[in-house]
Amino acid sequence: MNLLNTLERQIGRSHTYMDYSLSRVTTAWEKLGCPIPAPVCITVAGTNGKGSVVHLLSSLFTDAGYIVGSYTSPHLNNFNERIRVNQVPVLATELLQCTNEISNVCESTPLTFFEHTTLLMSLAFQRRNVQLAILEVGLGGRLDAVNIFPNHIACITSIDYDHCEILGNTLSEIAYEKSGIIKSTSKYAVVNASGQDSVFIDRCEELHVPLQLLGRDLAVKTLSQHWELADLPSLQNKKLPYPRNKSLVHLENLALALACVERLQVSFPVRLDMIHSHIIKHFVPGRTQSSTTYPFILFDVAHNVASCVALIWFLQDTKFCSQEFVVVSGFCKEKDISTMIALFKDLPIQRWYCVQSNLERGVSPGQLAALVTSILPRTQAIASTTEVALNDIIKNKIPTLVFGSFYVVGEAMAHTNDTI
Repeated sequence: MNLLNTLERQIGRSHTYMDYSLSRVTTAWEKLGCPIPAPVCITVAGTNGKGSVVHLLSSLFTDAGYIVGSYTSPHLNNFNERIRVNQVPVLATELLQCTNEISNVCESTPLTFFEHTTLLMSLAFQRRNVQLAILEVGLGGRLDAVNIFPNHIACITSIDYDHCEILGNTLSEIAYEKSGIIKSTSKYAVVNASGQDSVFIDRCEELHVPLQLLGRDLAVKTLSQHWELADLPSLQNKKLPYPRNKSLVHLENLALALACVERLQVSFPVRLDMIHSHIIKHFVPGRTQSSTTYPFILFDVAHNVASCVALIWFLQDTKFCSQEFVVVSGFCKEKDISTMIALFKDLPIQRWYCVQSNLERGVSPGQLAALVTSILPRTQAIASTTEVALNDIIKNKIPTLVFGSFYVVGEAMAHTNDTI
């Protein structure tokens, strides 16, 4: 069964359709009886870093013995990666039962793909008696479908330029959209304001929500053998181990997650040794992920300028780019592709395979190759397909970075049998 196709048929709309409003999904949610994903919800928004926060919280609270639901998007290989209970994707049969109910009850209410999927998640989590739900916002925050649910904690990981055609062209406008997940029902907000402090301070003061700002109330201190977090009582002066990705950006994301853990210690206590263990083994699918089948291939879903900056830091820190390597990438048309490509100008890239995702929004291989050639004239740019590119790479065992759109990285991972 191809669940994604089944869902699209039942919704009756292409997943490229988007209408940025909460009116339809709220109406449909009310028709379903207002199912809540869990008694306690953490909503996670931000330009980058959402996945790191969601995955650390999900793995940590699962290991501590709680029933934890996590909701992320998009998926890499299979649709049900988006909806997990205790880190295991909910079975397709369960999801199909939920989507049938949504289609029957909400027949007269047209929904976008993401709206339908969000309602599907809430029904699935409710039926599994999830105790704690960690919900990743799909786009923005204020008008994202996930924002129909009350949250206990609002966590915002970063503010940067992405989806500007919807969220706005300035960081303050983008911050305003993301601050919308802070609600009157929120007990607490933990935020990396990325210089937009006043937006979040004003929002929290208006709603009387306690705010913890990274940099002001939460400080990351890096040392040679470990890192530390000030201002969290349970972790103050504690030596925290470094994860595989030691970048400050990544540590700040983990700090936000640990601030959420701190706030839930009364109702969802977690031991310090568990925290240490999960920091060390912290892993997010599709983020600086080495292929288990072909270890010379690295996958990363960096698809905006800020995430590419972080990716290049990782490549340099791990010496991945100490030798010539090959790139396979594809992007959606609305991205700042020229700036992303230019960031790689000082790296020893031998060839750049330009591919296209299955989405209509994907840039054609020919257009991308022309852009790479104009910006990186010393790099050979090849318009290709993911399959052809990877067959050549695997045959010759060439160190390779596959990055860009989730759909391109997911297709590549499927080709190398690196399933989630």
